Amino acid sequence: MSTRTNGHEERINVALATAFQSKGNLQGAGRVAITTATPMSLAQLFEQAPDDGEDAMRMKQETAVRLLHFVFQDGAHPGCTTRLLYLLAQRLQPELILHMSGAELADMLGETRAAWSARNKRIFTGYLKARGSKAAKGALQKSDSASAKYALAARGNTNRRGKFKHAA
Repeated sequence: MSTRTNGHEERINVALATAFQSKGNLQGAGRVAITTATPMSLAQLFEQAPDDGEDAMRMKQETAVRLLHFVFQDGAHPGCTTRLLYLLAQRLQPELILHMSGAELADMLGETRAAWSARNKRIFTGYLKARGSKAAKGALQKSDSASAKYALAARGNTNRRGKFKHAA
């Protein structure tokens, strides 16, 4: 392990250690981002089970390629790909990222909670709503009615604008 770390690596290590501790997994609290092993290798992904036929193997490969296209949709910059990968994990398998909240993930990845939320809405909520899904919200997202109530309350908030309250 390298003894050199920069501020970004330190922020990641602190966020992961905090998540390990807060989720009751003190075993992993000493882990650092640089040395954490992944649970599945690429070779395991493409291993063919005895019951798998050629079609199943082709589907596995096509799924992996589509996943890569999703993760790299905003470009090849490691920051962009990491954010999308963590967003995907948060929506599909939150236990893989220790059930970290959007605010925790945003802080770890060097962005604001609002930026994380906007990306989540753009990618998942917008996609699902455009296809007619009624259950487009994720487990950690506010309901549409809660969003509407917060928006209505914010309309009367003039502490930053210096203007008069708007009628609701």
